Amino acid sequence: MGKENRKKLIETILMAIIFIVISIVCYKQSVSMKITEKIGYEEAGNVGYKVYLTDKTYYNREYLEEGMQYITSIVDYVDVDFNYLVRYDDKIKYNINTNTVADIKIVDKEDNDKIIYETTEVLKPNKTIEKEDNYLNVSENIKVDYKKYNKLANDFKTNYGISADCKLIVKLQVEYTGSYKSIENINNNKILSLEIPLSQQMITINKTENIVNTSTFTNQTNNTIINKILLVISIFFIVITIITIIRIIKIKNQLQKEETIYEKTLRKYLRQYDAYITETTEENVDIKNKTIIKVSTFKELIDVRNNIEKAIIYNKVNEKKSRFMIIEEETVYVYEMKEEDYRK
Repeated sequence: MGKENRKKLIETILMAIIFIVISIVCYKQSVSMKITEKIGYEEAGNVGYKVYLTDKTYYNREYLEEGMQYITSIVDYVDVDFNYLVRYDDKIKYNINTNTVADIKIVDKEDNDKIIYETTEVLKPNKTIEKEDNYLNVSENIKVDYKKYNKLANDFKTNYGISADCKLIVKLQVEYTGSYKSIENINNNKILSLEIPLSQQMITINKTENIVNTSTFTNQTNNTIINKILLVISIFFIVITIITIIRIIKIKNQLQKEETIYEKTLRKYLRQYDAYITETTEENVDIKNKTIIKVSTFKELIDVRNNIEKAIIYNKVNEKKSRFMIIEEETVYVYEMKEEDYRK
């Protein structure tokens, strides 16, 4: 029973060591291993417009398509459509702000970077939308009163008697921020605009180029499902290790209970006098034709050893009997240690 329990103890200790190593490795991997998370998206944006007329005599229609030259005296208003769309590979949480404004600029004719007069009019107030989806879409329709802005520019030039370039810039501002899993840096800022000349007899309207873009937002993180699984595995093996340690303590306690006074005393002698004792088998000791002197205690044998300074030969006869001997020429001092002598 004792041997079996000792074997179990060794096996359990080895298992505990393995579990500790696994838990440490998994924990280190869970906090150090970084995985790149990403989400792709497709972005598209465009501006479209129609020029509505006050006089249809020659054109025989209500409006003119984009890309033409227009006679300002018969322009009523410009119907503008702004469209902006982003599609993501998966749902994201986002917050989007939109603002539609008209910038009126009167600048030096020779140097357009020199601004003479500038003002901004909000056409549609700021809108904020919070949503979770795989796309975001902004569409705005603005009817620009061309006559009003053209008159403002003409009056300014007439009142101050200056020669200047005047223009009206109608623009949609789109700004959004979002997050996806560990990716917190999803953000974008786009402006779609239409530039309409003022205070001219003939005008050509310019618009921003269409937006067509495909890209990806990425982030390196250790907060992924794999890291969480490794952390759970680490915790699992820590728990198993604790259970194994408890089992080791129980086996050790059981061994201590099983160990007899005889075994404890023998183990004490072998440990305490290890420097004096040589272990061998009975077959390797020849004591024939020698005088045998039996001593009654181990202490007496130690006294003999101290006097003649000879090694003590230890021989395990069986599980319940051990023999200690000191051989000096023709004399052998023997102390036999029996389990029955240590029973209570």
